[in-house]
Amino acid sequence: AAFVFLLSLTTAQAQAKRTITKTEVVDFGAGGTLTVTGAPNGSVSIVGAQTKEIEIVATIELEAPNAAGLDKLAGVTGFVTEAGASRVIVTSIGTHAKQLLKKSGKKLPKELLGLPFRIDYVIRVPRYTDLEIDGGKGDLSVEDVDGSMRINFIESNAKVGIISGSTNITVGKGKADVAFAAKGWRSRLVNVQVASGDLNVHLPVNLSAEL
Repeated sequence: AAFVFLLSLTTAQAQAKRTITKTEVVDFGAGGTLTVTGAPNGSVSIVGAQTKEIEIVATIELEAPNAAGLDKLAGVTGFVTEAGASRVIVTSIGTHAKQLLKKSGKKLPKELLGLPFRIDYVIRVPRYTDLEIDGGKGDLSVEDVDGSMRINFIESNAKVGIISGSTNITVGKGKADVAFAAKGWRSRLVNVQVASGDLNVHLPVNLSAEL
């Protein structure tokens, strides 16, 4: 009888899984600001390029008790964008964002609320872009972006290349690996904090700064 109970319990706990990809391209000139609010779980990778647009690619992993539940979650999980003349805002939506779901008029059965999911972002931006990023638990990568940065992650393995602009990076738990541009670094203030974990800073040999 005990064996039958354990077998039934394992079957009941099995979750169906699905991975989907959502992409959006927004016209955007150099010198503006990108604001990203990541998912509770998921990575954010920002890459600067010679472009006049922002390309957002989100890989979304869902879990639900069955295929019908996955279909419902797929309709309410992902991101929304707000685009202005000098700012693009990317906001993650999902089972954690009850207010956003309510605002959009989308409803979920109670049994689907709070189910785990993750969103991994790869975002290509114009090289001269300021960044504001808030993330939960997941890796962070910023490369070839020339601008100011404000970054907050609850837990992360963060790798950030700094070229210019004021920089504030806060990681609650994990590791931050920060590299300054070997040539032409221009900035007034860089503040990097890791509450619990490791911090590695790579400085160019010709750096002139107060530490």
